[in-house]
Amino acid sequence: MHNAGMLERVFERNEWQFFSVLPRAAPGLALAWWLALLLRGGLPAAFAIAMGVLVGAVERGDPLAGPLTLVGAIFILLQVLSPIHQAVSANLGDRTAAWLYDRLTEACVRPPG
Repeated sequence: MHNAGMLERVFERNEWQFFSVLPRAAPGLALAWWLALLLRGGLPAAFAIAMGVLVGAVERGDPLAGPLTLVGAIFILLQVLSPIHQAVSANLGDRTAAWLYDRLTEACVRPPG
């Protein structure tokens, strides 16, 4: 029971309410934004692991095509994902603001009650 109350307090916070608006304002952009956020968080660790795989392949004398391709792909994603995420963030922010302004306008022009 204690955990349920704590979760309710967490979900009532302004941050959670804001994040819950994003999919309603622009579902596709919100999904792209969350995916980019998760990738940007996980790619540095994936890059470190890929470098370890590459170093291991060099030390063993194994073929390097696979490990080099993996390192290169992750490196390119690391370089490209940041500006893409910024662009998606700006677009999602604009769409969210417009959606919120529309809801505010509706609330202001509706009959009381």
